[in-house]
Formats: sequence, structure tokens, C-alpha cells
Amino acid sequence: PSSSTPACTGSDTTECALPFSAPVQGLVAMAFDASGDLFFTSTSGGTDPNSVFECTAACVKSGSPAPTLLYSESTAAVTEGSSTAVLSIGAIAVDPWGNIFFTDSLFDTSSQASSKNYVSTVKELVYSGGSYSSTPTTVYTLTDGSPGNYDNQLDAVVVDSNGTLYFADQYDGIFALPNNKGTVTTTTTYMMSNQGAKILATDGHGNFYVVTYSNGDTAMHV
Repeated sequence: PSSSTPACTGSDTTECALPFSAPVQGLVAMAFDASGDLFFTSTSGGTDPNSVFECTAACVKSGSPAPTLLYSESTAAVTEGSSTAVLSIGAIAVDPWGNIFFTDSLFDTSSQASSKNYVSTVKELVYSGGSYSSTPTTVYTLTDGSPGNYDNQLDAVVVDSNGTLYFADQYDGIFALPNNKGTVTTTTTYMMSNQGAKILATDGHGNFYVVTYSNGDTAMHV
């Protein structure tokens, strides 16, 4: 929709623009919690940072209150060997207790389109006492020993109704970590499937639904 499209009223049958304006390059992913609050991630561009926002159920419907910026990364490039790299936030999920999980990857600035990835992570913004932590906690890290174009990376994250955290890389599989009210146990990483995914969803019966990256984009049930 165009920027002039009105906010949704609850009875709309046409596409509606989110009542939102912020210095972002583009939106990447979104997730709702049980209360109808919308959480979404944005990409960096120029001076616009990678960010995580919350738009409450009231915000989604009327535009008031305005979306809240929960976390924003530095736009400064970092040195990786002989190259420079920047962080890029991807998928997002919310657990039953309000904690936020998102993927974050460090890409070569000269080859983001071909996914030359140095390291990717799953991070958590802990929700406690009515607010979110200002600094995310890293709960899982995937490091590429020999970075190259079209590298493997963590692309997808989802949480089921019990709070279990699932995430997937592009090529190797779907993994799980126990989560108790935002406290993620990282001692053992459980492999749920050897099917990689760049988009991941789960239902209430333990099934996974994925969009794969290799051999063309394919949606499937795991």
C-alpha cells in the first residue's frame, strides 16, 4: 500500500498501511503475540539502523500510541579480515511471556545480495517488569569458518505455545532450545530435522512448515 493508505479499522477488506513512520530502509519480518501486539524488524540503509519495533493492538488499529523502538543496532561497519561487514536483523518471534527472539547476521558490505556471511546469531530481548532489556542476549551462534558467497546462515526463528525456541539455518536443519519464561537453556541444542529453512512456522501439533532456499524457493511440511 501507499503511504496515504489509511490505518486498518477492523472492518477493512482492502490492504491497509501500518500507521507508522520511522527512519528505516525497509521492513523484514513480523510476528504477533497473544494480545494482538505486532512486533517487526527493519533493515539498515545509510544512517537508518537495523531495529526491532512494537506496535500494540491499539496501535495496529488506530495508529495511537505510535510504534515503540525496542532495540536498534549500530550502522557502523566492522572489519572482518580484509573486508568490512555490517549486521542485518532478520526473522522475529515472541514467546508466551513476551520475550522477543530474532536472527542477526554479519554480512560483507560488498556482497550482501549474495549472502557472504561471517557469523549469524539468534538473540533475545528479555521482557521483565513491563519493559525490554536494552541489550539483547545471544542464545545461539553459527560461525562460518571460510566465508563465501551464498553461505549458510541462521534465517528463521519461531516459538511454540509451550515456549520452546526453534530456529533454522538455510542448509543443515531445524534446531530447538528449551525456554522457561525467557530463560533459554543452551547446554544442549536439539536437532529436530535435517531440513534447512529460510522461513519457519510450527503448529500446535509439533509439525514444521518451511520455505527452503536451495534448488529454488519451495514451501513444504516437515
